[in-house]
Amino acid sequence: MNIIHRLTLKNMAQNRRRTLVTVLGAAVSVAMLTAVSLIAVSFLDMMQRTVLADTGDWHVRFEGVSPAAPAAVRADSQTGSVTTRGLLSYAEPPESLDTQRPYLALWGYDPSDQSAARAPLTLEEGRLPERAGELVVSRAFLETSALDWQVGQQVVLPTGRRLAPDEQSGELLPVSPASPAADGEQWLPEGSERYTLVGIGSFSTGLEPSWSRSYTGITCLPDGYGGQLEVSASMAHLDRGVYDWGDRLWEQVGGARTYNSELLFYMGITDDNTLYSTLFGALAIVCGVILVGSVSLIYNAFAISLAERGRTFGMLSSVGATRRQKRGSVFFEAALIGVAAIPLGLFAGWLGIKITFACIGSIVQEMFRAAQPLRVVIAPAAVCAAVLLSAAVLLLSAWVPAQRASRIPPIEAIRGSRQVRISPRQVRTSPISRRLLGFEGELGLKNSKRSRSRYLATLLSLFVSVVLFLTASTFTYYMGRSFSMTVEDVQFDYTVNFPYTSDSQRDRLAAGIQALPGIEESACTQSLYGQLTLRPEQLTAEARSAIWQRGDGLYPMGIQVYALDEASLQRYCRRAGLEAAPLLGESDKGILLSPQLYRVGHEFRELRHLADPLGSELTFATGEVGSPQLRLQIAGVSSEAPMPVAGAMGNSSTLAVLVSQDTFAGWLDQMGTDSRTASVMVRAADPDLFYSRLLQYQKETRSEWSVTDFTRYREQNSQLLLLVEVFVYGFVALVAVVCGANIWNTVSTGVALRRREFAMLHSVGISPRGFRRMMRWESLSYGVKALALGLPVSALLALGIYKVLEQNFAFAFSLPWGAYLAAVLGVFLLVGLPMSLSLRKLRRENVMDALKNENL
Repeated sequence: MNIIHRLTLKNMAQNRRRTLVTVLGAAVSVAMLTAVSLIAVSFLDMMQRTVLADTGDWHVRFEGVSPAAPAAVRADSQTGSVTTRGLLSYAEPPESLDTQRPYLALWGYDPSDQSAARAPLTLEEGRLPERAGELVVSRAFLETSALDWQVGQQVVLPTGRRLAPDEQSGELLPVSPASPAADGEQWLPEGSERYTLVGIGSFSTGLEPSWSRSYTGITCLPDGYGGQLEVSASMAHLDRGVYDWGDRLWEQVGGARTYNSELLFYMGITDDNTLYSTLFGALAIVCGVILVGSVSLIYNAFAISLAERGRTFGMLSSVGATRRQKRGSVFFEAALIGVAAIPLGLFAGWLGIKITFACIGSIVQEMFRAAQPLRVVIAPAAVCAAVLLSAAVLLLSAWVPAQRASRIPPIEAIRGSRQVRISPRQVRTSPISRRLLGFEGELGLKNSKRSRSRYLATLLSLFVSVVLFLTASTFTYYMGRSFSMTVEDVQFDYTVNFPYTSDSQRDRLAAGIQALPGIEESACTQSLYGQLTLRPEQLTAEARSAIWQRGDGLYPMGIQVYALDEASLQRYCRRAGLEAAPLLGESDKGILLSPQLYRVGHEFRELRHLADPLGSELTFATGEVGSPQLRLQIAGVSSEAPMPVAGAMGNSSTLAVLVSQDTFAGWLDQMGTDSRTASVMVRAADPDLFYSRLLQYQKETRSEWSVTDFTRYREQNSQLLLLVEVFVYGFVALVAVVCGANIWNTVSTGVALRRREFAMLHSVGISPRGFRRMMRWESLSYGVKALALGLPVSALLALGIYKVLEQNFAFAFSLPWGAYLAAVLGVFLLVGLPMSLSLRKLRRENVMDALKNENL
């Protein structure tokens, strides 16, 4: 270690406060970069494990292929694992009490490649099947059917096929295991099979969908099975060529091809380049702002303290130190700070994310049924990237001060004339300033002009902090809006679907269901679909660009009408701020739901269809032969989606309208139709308890209806939204800490470096009240100028982020005004508070000691 390095160490030891603040500032910067990388890697890891647990480990699937297909797939050099299964038959356990899901779909897995081991299930008892005639069922099947089957027990199951009429031809066709109840479904018995129950487990939704009319049973394919198979394959070394690989296999084996797009997406592979450009573009903007904030945070510690070290550099020059040695002194200080700050920042970032994950761990475990806990994943590449970025930030932060220090002449540095080089004209102020601010306020303005480098460094720090905080807030605000567009906000737990039935019977059953205890909210709804044509002037410009135009200049559109019972309609109108009275009765009036959310591929759009909807009259027909023209007047417009419509992705060429049940019944009379299918949607306080009450009510009334269970889907969506909010607000809080530390560090260090200046002012007789007045005006000047520069720049960056996200998510441009208000208040608070605390400390010092002391 040479003399320059020893002198640098001694200087850092003498100015302990400045050194400590710089180390902490750099550590916060490193912690932020580390936390961002850990969040990204950990979240992707959690989502990958979640999809794997739900769907299994496969990248492409071929359905309805011949028995020769598995061998062809395995023969490909890029193929990794292969899972083969086939639907053997359906079973109808005679002792089952579950009338909603009375069937058991028997899937046979190929025992030669242990395909059953890759099924997305968790065994609770027993083992997986190893040969034909062995069976594994889910715990949910045994509980809802009230079957007391035990591992090792032999059961005889009547087998057969499920058939339902085709909507077009009426021909009876096989029903898919994942399909819900179908109208006119028939059971065709074929015989019986004996199985030995060897295992009981919990099956994923991908293996056993909650909306299906059948549960799943897993067995082995018998020898010589010649039916159609389902082959799922994973790529041995996954890369972006997975789609080409899948297409190549599809040309060989045929069938229906499906990619595990969700899993591939979380692994960083998608066939939608626009979506990737959207995500990476938005991320690049935010990371750029974070790096600028990090550089600013550390740069200010070097730049502001350079004035304090000016005499030291001047004395080094006077005894023969070269420019290279003086530059090396600054870089050596930056290296020492990095040696202390980078490990501290890495640990702090890891600890912060660890604590955050610990706080939300119960939410995540509840969301994923305790199978997929959120864990901190340390990716070596991410840690190395954080270290390298942090080192680059320290280098960039020290570069300009090092170059400036190397050019300080000895005599000017010792005299201090380089720190303050001004002419009287440069500190001249307007006479109006003296009248408005007084002598002390004018003196504060002159101080900012007198030490312009320190003033600009402080102003730059405030400006960057404002832009950093508002850009991070805007990014999370837009990402939250974009995420909410991708997740269907289902507001109900169960849907009870009535078949074609009389109005009186439907109303009686619906009222009985809605009267069951434990219901938080319910709605009885009917719906019909109609067609209409609109003139160009009736549509918005955005709608005209999204809808096909006929040769005669008109726009053909669809209209989806939802009818609500009176209580539900009044409750909805209160929530939407609309009058319910004009809609009640057979009024032919309705509420237009606008704007509507619709999806095309990975693109999500909000679309307003009608240019002037209020009071407009629409004429439509259902499309049935001889269907009359129905009239509808738009009496209200609302973006609030009612329970039956919530979460449903619309269509760019379809209107959605709410009407009363009386209006709907009047239309049915005009069409000569007795009734349409109806549904009751229920949100319950305890969904499981309500479901048992619903089954009991069905037995008592001996009614026929089907129930679709959305409880797990709704729970996952709500918990996922909550999880995203935790990450979003955690990220904003982290950025707020960095911005606060940046401002605090800059202001407090700047005040400490002016202790001799303040001591001089006290020595010439400035009063404490006048001194406080001067500092208040100076703080106000800093805050106003930083906000005047930072707010417009932040708004422009927000527009840039919006334009990037607009490629896939179309919503109206807006700013998070709450964050802007917080930025305004935070700037004045963080400028005034450290300045006030520093000045209080300086007041306790002796004036002569402050004039002599040059250390912080």
